[in-house]
Amino acid sequence: MKAAVLFIEGTNCEAESLRALNKFGVNTETVHLKQLYGDCKKTLKRSLLDYDLIYLPGGWSSGDYVRAGAVFAARMKSRIGDQVAEYLGEGKHILGVCNGFQVLVEYGILPGFNGVSENPEAVLTINNPPKFQCRPTYIKHLNPCQLTEGLEGGA
Repeated sequence: MKAAVLFIEGTNCEAESLRALNKFGVNTETVHLKQLYGDCKKTLKRSLLDYDLIYLPGGWSSGDYVRAGAVFAARMKSRIGDQVAEYLGEGKHILGVCNGFQVLVEYGILPGFNGVSENPEAVLTINNPPKFQCRPTYIKHLNPCQLTEGLEGGA
């Protein structure tokens, strides 16, 4: 399996993510978004289709000044939207952690009920009340997913 840890300015934990995936035997490299649309040296150019897994790490992509993950998602749509559509159409894997999850929601890839949405079907908003909250959250596994298929009774 070959993976790319996709990053832009403001993301973080790329090195840790790369090491973790490599530790599990996944051939992984970090790839800046610009490498996917050719704003780099020719020797650094990449294509999403070269990978089996795209991993979007955490952080504060582009400072999260608009909405968390919104700028990263917009840049992906405008610069590599065709690659993303083809990549997902081939049934390949994409994983977003922390800010990466927010990017996937902003892009319209998640929640993924009917494929990729032109407009996001979910919204990430502030807590009510607007303060840090930490509490157990239980989720129910409804859709088939290779990451959770071995779990009994869902996740």
